[in-house]
Amino acid sequence: MPYEEGGEALKRIEELLGREGASPMSGGPAARDLPTQNLEHDRYDSRLWDELCEASAELEDLARAEGAPRTFAALLGDLFLSYFKAQPNLLPEEGV
Repeated sequence: MPYEEGGEALKRIEELLGREGASPMSGGPAARDLPTQNLEHDRYDSRLWDELCEASAELEDLARAEGAPRTFAALLGDLFLSYFKAQPNLLPEEGV
């Protein structure tokens, strides 16, 4: 999988969409301005997630697992927010 761990399939998808380097998986220039998470959150939410990771070695190990995609820790954060927040909201589409 040479294309920054996304393989040739990721490269082909980005070519079809006309946005080479736009995927967070590719780490390309267009992806650098994208948020790492997809759910709205504030500093309180982020602090609570960080404290939870510090308190749980298993969760911390999972978030930092070797071989996991670069975006996996952010995905776990979104998963946490989807259960923790009373009404989780997606970020606006144009910002993701």
